[in-house]
Amino acid sequence: MADLQPPQSTITTTTTTTTAATDNNNRPVAIIHHLPMFSLSFFPWISEIVNPIHVSDPLFSIHGPRARAVIVLGPSPLKSEHLDQYPSVEIVIGTSAGVDHIDLAECSRRNIKVTGAGDAFSEDVADYAVALLLDVLRRVSAADRYVRNGLWPVNGEYPLGNKVTSLEVWGESHTTRVQIRRVTFMRYPDFRSSPSVAGSRPVWKDPVYGIHFPAGRVQP
Repeated sequence: MADLQPPQSTITTTTTTTTAATDNNNRPVAIIHHLPMFSLSFFPWISEIVNPIHVSDPLFSIHGPRARAVIVLGPSPLKSEHLDQYPSVEIVIGTSAGVDHIDLAECSRRNIKVTGAGDAFSEDVADYAVALLLDVLRRVSAADRYVRNGLWPVNGEYPLGNKVTSLEVWGESHTTRVQIRRVTFMRYPDFRSSPSVAGSRPVWKDPVYGIHFPAGRVQP
């Protein structure tokens, strides 16, 4: 996997322009901080609640220094050198669940509040985890491709998938607890769960299908 590119505080799309000086909508100015792989187009709701601005904007020297909020797109690292560019910032708003990518010690030293998405995505992640597990074991997507490619009349029926009889769910995140509720309802014959400590995997002798939800630091 290629290394992530250095974080920037620039929007990679050329169509995004700052509205801080042109749109008198009384929305606050917020600095957008992100890795190059992320774009403001992935987060359209941001422009509905703030006037986004970035360091590449010609008006950043006017509006940037007085911006009181930074919105971090995805897991983009936010370090001391980035905060030096934002002298008036009072709050850092993360769009992901964890805050491992944010220098919490430096934010605390500067008396900057930090928040993130918290448990907002837990229910959706748990749903997708169950769906993907069933899809892989029951070969739903593979069977769909088999039929669409016209292989059924040529090679015969697609082989059956695997039935889930043993399943473990482990991790230390809120998503783990949500996932446990999902699979408990599904009544697997052999289901086990464990709130693992410090990322360690619970030790069970026999092999089972497993789902692990690692947890980063989540700011209360």
